[in-house]
Amino acid sequence: MPVSKSAKKRMKTAEQRRVANRAVKSKVRTVRNAFLDAIEAGDLDLANKTYNAYSSAMDKAMKRHILKANTVARNKSRASAKIAALKKTS
Repeated sequence: MPVSKSAKKRMKTAEQRRVANRAVKSKVRTVRNAFLDAIEAGDLDLANKTYNAYSSAMDKAMKRHILKANTVARNKSRASAKIAALKKTS
């Protein structure tokens, strides 16, 4: 356990940030799963809408330094490739 006053404060703020960051990551995962479900169903319109929501959620997480920029870029690239493949098949 922390002894100094500043260490106690850091522990408290670290916990608050952990909880907030966890909520943001959970939101990103939820939107990603909705996108993947739309791809599975083969629904191009729904896939486009959920891709926009997924991309936006990741960008917001990146802006707050919850996700790294390269991780976001990689995931967006893979998601857009899935949309392109779905367009090809339909």
